[in-house]
Amino acid sequence: MYAKENIIRDILLDLNSILLTILSAQNGPKPPMPYAELNIIAEPLENEWEELKITSNVNSVDKEYSNNVILTLSITHHSKDNLDDGINQIRDYFRYMGDLESKYNMSVVNITSTSNRNTILSAEFDNTKGFDVDIRIDDKFIKNIPFIETVETKEED
Repeated sequence: MYAKENIIRDILLDLNSILLTILSAQNGPKPPMPYAELNIIAEPLENEWEELKITSNVNSVDKEYSNNVILTLSITHHSKDNLDDGINQIRDYFRYMGDLESKYNMSVVNITSTSNRNTILSAEFDNTKGFDVDIRIDDKFIKNIPFIETVETKEED
């Protein structure tokens, strides 16, 4: 089954090897700049499950189902100036994330262009850039259905 928490955890672990990356909307102080923020902006909607394959066993039948879901992530890079190239390194990670794509049977289907996301926070200027990533995940599960061996009937009076 699709495990969003595991995918997000593994992406955060990988991104932290490039640049300090936090999950957005967390309580507590922000880390020192430069750092990146990952935000889940679109939860996957479950589409209709498609039956892929039926396998007969000795006492049951296994039905394999598939469902493609899209997970949309927003990456925002925070720095004191425009000289930090961390945003480009993070974009490259999503372009070439082969190990996680294999592990979770997923693929990056879209990376938006990097845009300016500057904000003014009180008297301090926060220089931010960011982009969004759409990841398609092929979610599969197998349902085991046991055979009915006996049927008990009940006569009505």
